[in-house]
Amino acid sequence: MKVTEWLEEKFRLQPEFFLVDMKIQGRRISVFLDGDSGITIQKCGEFSRFLERHLDGEMLMGDNYILEVSSPGMDNPFKVMRQYRKAAGKEVSVVKYDGIRLDGALKESDENKVMIETTLTEKGKPVETKIHEIPFTEIKSTKLKINF
Repeated sequence: MKVTEWLEEKFRLQPEFFLVDMKIQGRRISVFLDGDSGITIQKCGEFSRFLERHLDGEMLMGDNYILEVSSPGMDNPFKVMRQYRKAAGKEVSVVKYDGIRLDGALKESDENKVMIETTLTEKGKPVETKIHEIPFTEIKSTKLKINF
């Protein structure tokens, strides 16, 4: 859809931002954006106004549409490689298709795999650290682990 083309145009001017996901349901357009250092509400508003100008100018959806531009949310699974790169060094939770879940530090990622460092503890003390190489073909979902 043209929305993606318009966003790519804007990203060339502001390369620190990127598209995570887009959903169109009837007249509702939901756009999820992120940035290498996060994205603010003000920046989402700027992207929203940018898209509204294009949507209104080309009358793609008529004048009766709902546009939502937001961050993907911290508790949603990663959708694009750039989210993995942004999360390097942070704690993540990876669920594999076989049901195994690994919680640990995201050490590295490329187009084929991720490397997760897990630490086994006994009585609150680290006992063993292990690096797991997980191909993307085995990953059902990856989420940033939120610790309070």
